[in-house]
Amino acid sequence: MDKESRICIQQFESLQSVRHAVRIGEKLPLTLGATGKVLLAYHSDDFIEKIYIHENPKRSIEDLRKELRQIVNEQFAKSIDERELGSSAIATPIVDVNGNVIAALSISGPTASFEEKVITQLKKQLIDGGIEISANLGFKPE
Repeated sequence: MDKESRICIQQFESLQSVRHAVRIGEKLPLTLGATGKVLLAYHSDDFIEKIYIHENPKRSIEDLRKELRQIVNEQFAKSIDERELGSSAIATPIVDVNGNVIAALSISGPTASFEEKVITQLKKQLIDGGIEISANLGFKPE
């Protein structure tokens, strides 16, 4: 996160000819996209409301809060055509040694590649990857 937005700090591009790419350093919203929602989900209600007012998304704050609670429960978010038509993503939190969510691991690509069956297959691998990175940062779940 960078104050009230998020930035991409690293990426690995697909070998597929059709792919989705975010520029390193690009600032993106927190209320849209799987990664943004993962980062926002672990903040206070006051911060969430501040971001909601600032970004003015096309959904109610109640709907956003409900989705953010689900993200915390599942350690997983998805975004289908949400930030950009034709582009979708899934994400999971990365946690530091102090138990703070400091980043997110995500997989993004063309929406056509994100059928529900594929998301289900990738979900466990993605979450396991986030847990492994978090463990390498010193996080030990209770």
